[in-house]
Amino acid sequence: ISMSIGAYMNMNRLTLNKLGIAAFLHDLGKLYIPKELLNKPGKLTLHEMEIMKTHAREGYLHLTNKIQISDDIRTAVLDHHERPDGTGYPLGKKSSEISRMGSIISIADVYDALTSDRPYRSGKSPSEAIEYIMAKVNSQFSEKIVNAFLKKIAPYPVGTLVELSNNTTGIVMVNYTDAVLRPKVKVIMEYDEKVEPYV
Repeated sequence: ISMSIGAYMNMNRLTLNKLGIAAFLHDLGKLYIPKELLNKPGKLTLHEMEIMKTHAREGYLHLTNKIQISDDIRTAVLDHHERPDGTGYPLGKKSSEISRMGSIISIADVYDALTSDRPYRSGKSPSEAIEYIMAKVNSQFSEKIVNAFLKKIAPYPVGTLVELSNNTTGIVMVNYTDAVLRPKVKVIMEYDEKVEPYV
């Protein structure tokens, strides 16, 4: 996802390469988090959450002290939980203080977390995850990067069954990059009756 967003934003090949490496390494700091915390099936306590939050800084320090790697990559790893409104961690950076690569990885990371199954909950649908991200524009995510994300990730993937506003059921046939919230839909059921055989 990160690479798709970067490509849409016209990043050059070198920057895209760095973005890919940073996205791959963004949770490296979790090596320093106790396994029982990482695998805890329920909600974390406030104290446990504070320990979990150290992973961004630990990943940055690991890359700084143990690996020769670009400053851009290290900074992206450090920044991937920072938020435009300053409520992120570890440094409480705001808006333009956050690296572009860190902001991109942030959105991809949240989307992946929301749509993945966890021991304590089922993953959300792509459309639910996208609605969450769109609702957090400018507070949790950069508007520019969310717009790029929306051009590359379909909220209703082809083949998804959807209930339309007129209570009919349809199946998504085509997505349009310039109108991701308005895919082409084939109606397959009206008022609990099949419209026509669907193959």
